[in-house]
Amino acid sequence: MRTYNEHKSDQSVGPFFGRLFAIRQTAHVLHLASKSYAEHKALNGFYEDLTDLLDSLIEVYQGQYGLVTVEQSTSKEKEALTFLEKAAEDFVSAHELFDKKDTHLHNILDEITALTYQTIYKVKFLK
Repeated sequence: MRTYNEHKSDQSVGPFFGRLFAIRQTAHVLHLASKSYAEHKALNGFYEDLTDLLDSLIEVYQGQYGLVTVEQSTSKEKEALTFLEKAAEDFVSAHELFDKKDTHLHNILDEITALTYQTIYKVKFLK
């Protein structure tokens, strides 16, 4: 059941999935380093919810197209708001990685994007 041009996006999806793991890990590190209680709590919710969404996205993708090698990456961001804004941009542009017909994958990616913008709101405005 491979299709999507016989799994053509493997080359791009693996690094993107690795980037998701790096974003989740960085959010956890920033959460622990935060001196703001509101930011601390917002980042806590972000990395916890992102973990479940990340798991869903990868499992659904692999269930449809087969196993993908997740390429680990790292992020050394120091400031939560800048980090989250860059992550949101990454998530918005990641839609091109998935076939337009795979609305179920786009839906999970939209949930990840919405979570990110919601966290940006909390970090930016809830002090």
